[in-house]
Amino acid sequence: MDDTYRSFRDIVADNAGRWPDRTYVFCLDQEKGITYGELHRLSNRMAGFLGKRGFAANDRVLLLAENSVEYLAVFVATLRFGGTIATVHVEMNAAHMADIIGAVNPKLVLYQDGLGLEELRHASPGEWLEL
Repeated sequence: MDDTYRSFRDIVADNAGRWPDRTYVFCLDQEKGITYGELHRLSNRMAGFLGKRGFAANDRVLLLAENSVEYLAVFVATLRFGGTIATVHVEMNAAHMADIIGAVNPKLVLYQDGLGLEELRHASPGEWLEL
């Protein structure tokens, strides 16, 4: 079957079945990576996490973090679940962050510690969890 017509969920599962120990992505800055098998297991766990929180298809997850292996894993896992992932370049949009978060109106905000976002937590929609 042409990959164009296959779901993202199926593609990740198929690749994990074929190449569970093959590196999916490696981050030179972090000096770590994640394999297809690890990505598949992690995205299944995240799907369970979102499901337990009452998420449905197209519910929004806002990801506020620097580029990292974890960032990519959350991105892929949210798509596999069927959620909508929104990402914002935190540093470039710092002056407008509250407005952006309000416009996105996420059900869940996953944020990286140390980016100065703590004060936004209390005045913004959605559940906030540190990445």
